[in-house]
Amino acid sequence: MKPSYEDLKRIYAHERSIHLDSEITGTVYTPIWVAKQMVYVLLKNYMQINHDAFDIEGVRFDALYLQAYLKGDSITAHEAETWLPILLPLTILDLSCGTGVLLIAYLEFIEYLIKHAPLYSNEWLCNLVQNQMVGIDIDQRAVDGFVQLLDEFSRSRGILPTQFRIYCQNSLIDDLVDDTEKFDLVIGNPPYIGEKNNLSYFTPIKQTPLGKAYYEGKMDYFYFFIYKGSSYLKEKGCMCYLSSNYFLTADGAKKMRLFIKETLNLSTYIDYGDVFVFPEKKLHACVYVLQKKRVTQVYIYDATLTLKKKIPISRIYHTDGTIQFILSDDAQKILSMMSQQMVATLGDCYEIHQGIVSGSDKQFVYSDKVTDMLPRALKPYLVPFYKNSDIKHYYTSTNTPLSLLYLDQPEVHEDVLKWLNPYKEKLMNRREVVNHYREWYMLTWPRKRELFVNEKIVVPQRAKSNRFAYVKQAFYASADVYYITTKARSPYTLQVLTMLLNSDLTLLWLTHMGKKKGTLLELYATPLKNIPIPKLDTEALIQLTVFSDELYASAICPDDQRLAVIKREVDALLSRVLNDSDKQNL
Repeated sequence: MKPSYEDLKRIYAHERSIHLDSEITGTVYTPIWVAKQMVYVLLKNYMQINHDAFDIEGVRFDALYLQAYLKGDSITAHEAETWLPILLPLTILDLSCGTGVLLIAYLEFIEYLIKHAPLYSNEWLCNLVQNQMVGIDIDQRAVDGFVQLLDEFSRSRGILPTQFRIYCQNSLIDDLVDDTEKFDLVIGNPPYIGEKNNLSYFTPIKQTPLGKAYYEGKMDYFYFFIYKGSSYLKEKGCMCYLSSNYFLTADGAKKMRLFIKETLNLSTYIDYGDVFVFPEKKLHACVYVLQKKRVTQVYIYDATLTLKKKIPISRIYHTDGTIQFILSDDAQKILSMMSQQMVATLGDCYEIHQGIVSGSDKQFVYSDKVTDMLPRALKPYLVPFYKNSDIKHYYTSTNTPLSLLYLDQPEVHEDVLKWLNPYKEKLMNRREVVNHYREWYMLTWPRKRELFVNEKIVVPQRAKSNRFAYVKQAFYASADVYYITTKARSPYTLQVLTMLLNSDLTLLWLTHMGKKKGTLLELYATPLKNIPIPKLDTEALIQLTVFSDELYASAICPDDQRLAVIKREVDALLSRVLNDSDKQNL
């Protein structure tokens, strides 16, 4: 029995219908409910640009789409016929269409309106399917599936298009048959591929004019689709994409964010928060609309399409080049005060370094049971090795069951070579060894020993909160730990700085102005360097010094109750300093 249109739609709704290993291709098909949301914000944005209204002749587009269409309710002929003359002429393009989930979502909404409009027939659908809807995908199987789906859609509706404009091409390299064609709408869910370990995808693009103009190190593949999509957009057109939200702050997206700021305009943003759009993947997704026409504010929605905030466009682009959405007016005021009243940033007045890169932890990191069996000649090379989970607020764990074979010099005891010899082939394949920067038995990036043995502040690369700990003793850790040490011009001791970095004000800054991976704070070099260091008056500095002296007078960590009291007092003190400085500036 030949599958129906609905059967085919279910079959092709998941990437596994086409891609057996989507991890390699980066392909993740859009869930239907998200596709419908994307069509909504895309069309709503288009109406605002071209008609300066969401309400025409008393028919609100919001009510038509959200209250009627998404809920499956009926509408009047007047409601349908009010919007069809505006929507039917539009052209739409998807540069990574897969089996057509997004274009089908658009097509079905237009069909819904036509069904309720006696003045319109399915011939309008035929024209849309045949001439105004363009899909491109690099995978022939996906294209074939989409064509099959459109064919069955057309047959079941009694329309007979003579062609479908669905092409198997590399949309980043190949141009459309008519490469001068522009579109009212561009929609897409490009593949999720990072540059690391995927050079075969990036290398061909880098040789093209597109790649030469827009490539940047550590970028994601989908950035190219934003650049390419914009080239097909009409001056008053709109582009809606679904992607990871990491591009808002990622170091490898600086060029793209600048392109969005200067060439496109971010007008709508759906924040899915902790809702995993793709249930099988822990990817923090977002939907956004970009347009060429200038905007004055950005509409921020949550996963239920509830409007959370309208933010002035001037407030989303920050001085460090990131894009941030601060929904709280109170938070915005405090962050502005922190920026105005800081003495410097953390990176200006303190050193920030990453921990050790071994290149192969299994060969260099050992548990207590293993260290007891090591040859005696290896014992002098062993140092205590800590995990990032050993870092708490203010303090670290004082004991660890792990040891690191710290080999930072080319001269070692011959027993070290004998011990590591079974792993020599694997260790020889490390990049720095291949390039003759390191001997095969050395750590890839051992850093300077003083970093680990002298006083410092340590912080995990990723955490739920601002966990900064002052450490006097030796503390060796991997690259997922960052080390903060003083410079000649450091304004405060590391103990006092630890008080500041564990404060609620620093947490507020990192939450709104730092970088995040989902709900976790990203605490690596770039966001750490941007933390503002407040200018303390003499009284505040003396009080913070008293607190820090109490905390670190001994190696014994105070009980949780005393720590909580000190933190509250520090937070109150910093709030007073901030407010006093603000009053003086008035």
